[in-house]
Amino acid sequence: MSFADEMAAALEREDVAWFVQQLGDGGTSIQVVQWREDRLIAGSQDFEAFMNTAFRSVDEEAEDEYGAGPLRLYAVGEQTLRGDVRVVHLLLTGIMEAPQPGRWALVLKTGEELQVHEVLELPPAAAEQLLAFRPLPQPEPDPATYPGGFATLVDELRQALSARDGGAIVARLLTWPLTCDEQTALYTPFCRSQPAGTVMDIVNWGWRCVQCSPGGDGYATPDEIKAWLDRFFASTQTSAADDLGPAALQLESISLELSGYSINVTGVGDPAILDYPRPPGRWVFTFHTLAEGDEWRIVELQVADPDNSRWVLETWRGTGIITWTRWPPSD
Repeated sequence: MSFADEMAAALEREDVAWFVQQLGDGGTSIQVVQWREDRLIAGSQDFEAFMNTAFRSVDEEAEDEYGAGPLRLYAVGEQTLRGDVRVVHLLLTGIMEAPQPGRWALVLKTGEELQVHEVLELPPAAAEQLLAFRPLPQPEPDPATYPGGFATLVDELRQALSARDGGAIVARLLTWPLTCDEQTALYTPFCRSQPAGTVMDIVNWGWRCVQCSPGGDGYATPDEIKAWLDRFFASTQTSAADDLGPAALQLESISLELSGYSINVTGVGDPAILDYPRPPGRWVFTFHTLAEGDEWRIVELQVADPDNSRWVLETWRGTGIITWTRWPPSD
């Protein structure tokens, strides 16, 4: 609460330097996720420039049912990720003249160390949803806007999930060569049985994984991907549904990224990942895709294990993940 008090005071005096000081490790750039035309666009931005632009855009004379125009701290929220790991969300709001007139919302996300590491920027249409403390699901792209090749990939993936056909998914992987050596053998099990200098076709496995990649980075061969997909498909047939949905692997959602799309899949079972023993349960798999000419390929896999899948799904669905407290307390 003392941190929130300091932020409220910094907003009142338009103290950009205070906000910059809250970035971790002396950094200047920050992840800014913008809601544009019902889609999220993420990218790195200079935080000082971002805050200066926000303060310059404020309509000082405006007023609406939420209050006056200047930026102020509107609410503090808490999100539990897993165990004792939490994220604190600070909801700022103000009436802006640009890039679109109306009341905007900025959500500054911090870890338990209370250092700002991400900003979510919402224009008036989406801000209204958040200021009323209603669920704010991540918007999904309109299928009518899919490039032709991507629409084909989505159809093929749906069919493969329905048919429990891991081979059809592996056929869409974009692989690249990796040369085995002492370093790669530490985090690529398939290299441990190969002589140094052996070249293997691999796909990124868990580079952006949520606490599941041994050594921080990981790769897998297409055969390994096929093996864990087949194991998971088989295990879903003997698993029970839970409160988040059926056990069978199914397409959960599609998200637009800076240069492609991510396809999110979830199901209840046991993929039995090599060198990473985890209990059976609900998993989330994200297939990151890019266009290769007219054809779309899966270029990276990201997973959330049973310890993480619940909050990942709730984030996508906007269902009860953040407990908001109005700030300052209102009558």
